[in-house]
Amino acid sequence: MSRLLILTMLLGAAAASCGDAATDAVTPPSPSPSGAEATAVPTLAQAQPPAATPGPDVVARLKADLANKLGVAPVGIDVVRLEAFIWPDGCLGLGGPGVVCTQALVPGWLAVLRGPGGDEYRYRGAGDRFARER
Repeated sequence: MSRLLILTMLLGAAAASCGDAATDAVTPPSPSPSGAEATAVPTLAQAQPPAATPGPDVVARLKADLANKLGVAPVGIDVVRLEAFIWPDGCLGLGGPGVVCTQALVPGWLAVLRGPGGDEYRYRGAGDRFARER
């Protein structure tokens, strides 16, 4: 038993002395031309496909949905803003207790519409599906 212990200690000491401190040191990443550190691994947001704003047919459906809610004609609804957005889950960030949502970032869009009275209404979407914020 003592021979095994001595052999283990000798092997450990030999392994520790094999490396050269100058060559074993980790080399820090070199700065990129812009001065920021370069990284080979993209961030999660960079790894996602780019989000896109909705097409004209979806915008027409958005206006019709809000017009129906307000009881007005769709021509009285204005689009204030359409922007690409990455939602935190398959429920477009609108899920709540008891709602099952996919747990992945979802490329989508945010639409802000204005009704005839001047009030603004926000819609969240991805592709051709959307939901109005409450």
